[in-house]
Amino acid sequence: MDNIKSKLCLLAICFVILPTLLLASCVNSTTSSSATSNSADDVAANIAVGVGPSSLAYDSGKGEIFVANYNADTVSVISDSLNEMIATVTVGAHPKGVAYDFAKAEIFVTNSASDTVSIISDKTNAVIATVNGLSDPPANIVYDSGMGELFVSEYKAVGKGSPSGGVEIISDNTNTIVATLPIDNGCIGIAYDSGKDEIFAADALQKKISVISGNTNSVTEDISMNYYPLMLTYNSSKGEIFAYISKASTGISIISDNTNTIVATIGGNGPSSLAYDADRGSMFALYTSSNTISELSDRGVGVSVAVTGSGPLVYDSGKNEIFVITANNTVSMVSVTLFVINV
Repeated sequence: MDNIKSKLCLLAICFVILPTLLLASCVNSTTSSSATSNSADDVAANIAVGVGPSSLAYDSGKGEIFVANYNADTVSVISDSLNEMIATVTVGAHPKGVAYDFAKAEIFVTNSASDTVSIISDKTNAVIATVNGLSDPPANIVYDSGMGELFVSEYKAVGKGSPSGGVEIISDNTNTIVATLPIDNGCIGIAYDSGKDEIFAADALQKKISVISGNTNSVTEDISMNYYPLMLTYNSSKGEIFAYISKASTGISIISDNTNTIVATIGGNGPSSLAYDADRGSMFALYTSSNTISELSDRGVGVSVAVTGSGPLVYDSGKNEIFVITANNTVSMVSVTLFVINV
């Protein structure tokens, strides 16, 4: 058992340090498969960014996409009106996760090799502060709009004693760490539930998801899983959390935020990435095995478009576009107009 846990720990760390985030989505095994566009590639624009892009965040205030470049120690800024890179911002070592704080018009970037978080002003596209003192390498980050805080997931550092790994909570008023929550062997996947002001943190090695109250900054409940959850995504239209392992055959667990219990398990392999479109109430899922993005919704399964991307995805609500990390250090743009529900 110890050998299995050791291998899983190394696997989880590899997921963090590689310049590709593994996110979540779902495909209902009882639903008919979607039709695929005849186009070899439905990308409308390809934008060159830095080396090793790993994650994306959409800045609704400026209509910009921020791209963390893992191997370049930079963040690329893309204008969604021009579909081109307009700025490059130097941050810490190996930036991994990125989140937009719309209340402060700031972008928070986790630097996995320097155990810091860089804060970028979207007015100047420059670093205005650095949060130091993280106890372990940071991975993903989400913004809690209810409390004006950022929640940073950390994986367990090799060679460190207990406790190691967990969730760091940063105040966007002071740009300092206000609380640290150990999560057993650390976590990678993290999602913010705006409806309940809760944060869900995936503790893969312990086969559980911890529920954190945004009001008290404390773990209120643990949800037991029958597999090792790595990534989480929040669906605001349904008040549900999607938990999964990318490309795994375990299926995707759907958790109700009302009961904090699994209400459904959707079969099939998980996609490599997912973006949620609140306007359409849809999920956009990237499948690297078929080089497609599919729209999933309560109305049915939409047309899949051809994109040779690695993920992750981010949805730009201002332009109704999907931005996805693709090959050769580029970010590609796909118009949502390509997606037509089949029912």
